[in-house]
Amino acid sequence: MSMKSSIFQKIKRTHTPQQYFVAVLLFLGIILRLRQYLTGRSLWLDEAMLALNIVNRDFVDLFQPLDYDQGAPIGFLLIEKILNVLFGDHEFVFRLFPLVTGIAALIIFYLLLRHVTSGLSLLVGLTLFAFGPELIYYSSEVKQYIVDVLVTVGLLYLTSRLLEGKAQNRNYIFLSDRCSCSFSDS
Repeated sequence: MSMKSSIFQKIKRTHTPQQYFVAVLLFLGIILRLRQYLTGRSLWLDEAMLALNIVNRDFVDLFQPLDYDQGAPIGFLLIEKILNVLFGDHEFVFRLFPLVTGIAALIIFYLLLRHVTSGLSLLVGLTLFAFGPELIYYSSEVKQYIVDVLVTVGLLYLTSRLLEGKAQNRNYIFLSDRCSCSFSDS
């Protein structure tokens, strides 16, 4: 028996068909987000107005109310400004953070699903998230919407770990910090 065939036999024994399907769904979800990102479409009006705020202001000025009736979380604005300073003011640069965030949301959503479900419901949930047109689109838009999705999925994932009793003390600290921030902003 050759070395190549023994490797494939090990892979077949250690991975289930569901795991292969999950890998394909994650791969396709990432490809769809990359495809949307790489279309190179121009910024639409709302994105352009937010981008103007990022380009025309320094870091300190981003803490002030934005021009053109725009609003975005300060963390989002600061990350966009850092990318703008490092790589320039191109559409691809403005959409890079939402792209990375959209891919991270997909992966964390899968981790969440693994904790709360299995079998067909895991596959259906992951399929809907991977192929959801809005989730794909917002992964390439210069707005904070996909960051909202990532934060929500991340908090749900942390909460599921806490409820399972598998969390470490740092998870409680992180979660309590997030919750206290949201209450103090109200």
